[in-house]
Amino acid sequence: MINKGFTYCIPPFMIRSDVVNGVMSFEELEAMMYKIEGEDLYLIGTSEHSMIGKFKGQILKEEDYIKLYEGLQIPRLLLGTTYAPLRIEFQDRTARVARREADSVLVSTGGADAEHLGVELLKRAMQYPYTFHFIVGAMNPDKDKIRELAAAADNIVLHEGVTSMAPLMKACDVAISAAGSTLYELCATQTPTITYILADNQIPGAEAFSAKEVMRNCGDVRILGREKLAEKLLEEAEALMNNYEDRVQISQNMQIIVDGNGAG
Repeated sequence: MINKGFTYCIPPFMIRSDVVNGVMSFEELEAMMYKIEGEDLYLIGTSEHSMIGKFKGQILKEEDYIKLYEGLQIPRLLLGTTYAPLRIEFQDRTARVARREADSVLVSTGGADAEHLGVELLKRAMQYPYTFHFIVGAMNPDKDKIRELAAAADNIVLHEGVTSMAPLMKACDVAISAAGSTLYELCATQTPTITYILADNQIPGAEAFSAKEVMRNCGDVRILGREKLAEKLLEEAEALMNNYEDRVQISQNMQIIVDGNGAG
């Protein structure tokens, strides 16, 4: 990437709470990050969190961005969803072939699921005539309960420690997912998706995807509560499962959002 004009950066390995609060909810912060005792410092889990802090509280226009590099070679600005950084497994741009008789739903509630939505969805999913593939995040606090419930249901399949998501997304007809970076992966696999919000930083993305008729946004779990939201998500998923034409159209809309190559 250096040969393509990018600058190699070593990010700070610790960040303050006011920086990380801009990219994840407080509940996720407490569940997923290690805090330095007696200090307002957290060990980073991924580099973009600390890099974001460089421009915290600023709105950068292109002309302002260029001034930051006055006297230097100005980097190219790669803006928009087309450049969303995705793993190599999402570079396959083969058009999805929708099945008229849909039968599989993918469910992803994030790495920590601080709102315990996964358990609520699983309880209700047992009553539907579809196979539900639940991604159980590494930091999910309800793992034991989820395993217990799934063991008593014939239509629930749990996936833990998943290392390759693309094949699983492609195998499912519809997905239910929190409005994080996973949405771009779902676009790459053209998986019709019902999404929801669990943190402030997810609001713009969820609303934008919904406005472009790429995904259906069911709202904010913090406002609706997990019981009401779980019911709404599954109702919307069922409606989409039963509407072949809508699934085809949504998949086509998704295909233009990302190209699978990121900034490569």
